[in-house]
Parts: sequence; C-alpha cells; structure tokens
Amino acid sequence: MASWKTPLRVLVAAGSVVGFFGSWALLAHAPKPVPAVARAPQVEIDRPMPDLASPPSLQPLPVLPALPNFTLPRLRTHAS
Repeated sequence: MASWKTPLRVLVAAGSVVGFFGSWALLAHAPKPVPAVARAPQVEIDRPMPDLASPPSLQPLPVLPALPNFTLPRLRTHAS
C-alpha cells in the first residue's frame, strides 16, 4: 500500500497544477464583456403608468381546533 501512496500523491499534485493552469488559460482567452460605454437607448413613455387596483380585503382565517399536546423526550448527549 505504501508503494502506491507516493505515485498517487504525485498524480494528484500534477492534476491539480494542470487543472489550475488549464482553467487559467481558458479564462484568459474567454470573450471579454461589452464595454460600459455602449448602452442600450433609453425608451421614453409618453403616457403615465396606470394605477394598480387595491387588493381585495383579507378575510380572517378560520379557527382550527386545538391539537393535542404531545411531549417529546429531551435528547441528552451526556457531553459537556
């Protein structure tokens, strides 16, 4: 088992390094975002926005019967 530890660690380290530099290269060659200067034209609305209708009145919820009182035993871990 000990003979496999060193090659496995080297393989994991090499994979990490290759993955890091590979993703770094992919991000470096990714398309750049649009410059902040180019913006969409602003559209002006000639008419005012309509008012929203008031929401319907809320009705009180019906009273539910009381549920029986169940007590659960306390969980004790006996830890400090």
